[in-house]
Amino acid sequence: MSGAEVGTKGDNEKTHWMTKLTQRILDTFDIQWFMVKAEAEAKLAAMNGAGMIDAVMTDDSDVFAFGGRLVL
Repeated sequence: MSGAEVGTKGDNEKTHWMTKLTQRILDTFDIQWFMVKAEAEAKLAAMNGAGMIDAVMTDDSDVFAFGGRLVL
């Protein structure tokens, strides 16, 4: 199972340099991933708290304020 990009950034915005590499690693190990628009920390933290996702990978510490339990 590979990941899905949902409402991704526009073409004129740069993606973090680790994004594509991380996606390939996750795909190699058959780990599902999602990529959503910026400022999705509240939704991802809620999904993490509800057990819908195991972890949130972000460089934004806001996810802790929204109740994220496991942050990478």
